[in-house]
Amino acid sequence: MSSPDPLAFVTEQQALSGPGSFANSDQVTFQCREANRVARSSLPDIAAQRANKLGKDPAAFQARFIEAQQLVQSRCSSFRLEVPADRAREDDVYAKSYNKARADLFNINAKTGEALVELAKQGQLASAAVVLAGLPRFQGEDFRAPEDAEIFRRAVLLASFNATSLEAERSNDLRTFTACLQTGICDGSFESYALSKWPEGSPQREKALVLSKRMEAAFRSNSVSAWTSKP
Repeated sequence: MSSPDPLAFVTEQQALSGPGSFANSDQVTFQCREANRVARSSLPDIAAQRANKLGKDPAAFQARFIEAQQLVQSRCSSFRLEVPADRAREDDVYAKSYNKARADLFNINAKTGEALVELAKQGQLASAAVVLAGLPRFQGEDFRAPEDAEIFRRAVLLASFNATSLEAERSNDLRTFTACLQTGICDGSFESYALSKWPEGSPQREKALVLSKRMEAAFRSNSVSAWTSKP
């Protein structure tokens, strides 16, 4: 997500036909297209407005917004056309298994557990973050109470990002750019976006941070049981 040439990365990954390689190309393709969509429709004013609400420097937020917009345009313009990830290779069995697992995640008649296991086998459990965020349990704990459920969702979002990014490159990640362009939270931190509901130092934010660290470890180890064990 931080490659200066996402199309080259996508092309290389799609050609590998190994466990998780097509998944990598698919996820970068999706993020580039999402970033393109947001970059076309957002204006720098959103960053200034958000900075004022947060007590930050509007000029700094606007400058980072413009930089994010330019970087998205330079990195992802090619994704307006067809790219390798749009069509898996016929001989890529891992790509077919990945596509089926992803489809099954959003099919109420499918077995979610089996889909998660397949993604985990390919080292791609974090790609199921959107679905896992709606299943409020983790390591045997229940998070169904309204406030707990929101903390849970935000923790999953942050954990999946941290588990799939390089710490030194997080400010340069397409997902950080997209968050900036979409919400105006342009301090270069994905954490600021993921936990924007609560001010720094608040009990809810601290709880989400602690929980996200546990989740990050589960994503890195592709531990399906961490998410499916019942209270």
